[in-house]
Amino acid sequence: MVDTDGETCDLLVESPQAGRIQYVAAGAVSFYASALFKALLIETRGLTTATYGSILGNVLHRTDPATGLPNAVVLPEDLVAGGVPEDRATVLAEALTECIQAGIVELVGPALLIRMVTAGRLRLQVVEGASGNPLPNARVEVTGDFIAFANVGSGCPGQGDAIELEDGRIVCETNSEGRVTFVLLGTQSLDSTPVMVSVTSADASQSAQMAAAIVPPATVDITIMTAPTL
Repeated sequence: MVDTDGETCDLLVESPQAGRIQYVAAGAVSFYASALFKALLIETRGLTTATYGSILGNVLHRTDPATGLPNAVVLPEDLVAGGVPEDRATVLAEALTECIQAGIVELVGPALLIRMVTAGRLRLQVVEGASGNPLPNARVEVTGDFIAFANVGSGCPGQGDAIELEDGRIVCETNSEGRVTFVLLGTQSLDSTPVMVSVTSADASQSAQMAAAIVPPATVDITIMTAPTL
């Protein structure tokens, strides 16, 4: 018989920054998910009553009752649902929570925890339809049911990068290659949030509109082709 004693934190030896992950919040949640997956893979002894995906979803949706903010804890019932015996689940849940707190939360601060749970990235390539060339300096507006959270990096992609930012609306500009990345805070992790993307070229001669979605903490890539403005 084997267990994860002494191995619970081996996936979290280095911080997400040390791994040179481009989007730190998404990197953090992948560490979180990997540690939970390994624990369930090794520790399961009985029948499961929930899938790994649903267990991870419950963990990521958990909030602190006092503050309403995301709370990085694994509860014994999460592990029991994955087939871990109750007595072992109590010990393991405490170890996993300690591991996650030390490996992620204490290293990067509570602001990242909010982003790691609710931040989704919408990465756009804007091209001019007639020529297929990148469209630089285009104004891109995204609207939808997301939260404007400037102090934890809502923007394109960093804090303060947005031209305009409010709940449900953000405006950014494409770079010289016609690209722009939005970091948007959805209301729930793992839930799809529909958004509408509107593009207008710098000289207002080209425009486009397209429906898309963010799914925190994933990155969604889309290409938008503009057409002459009527």
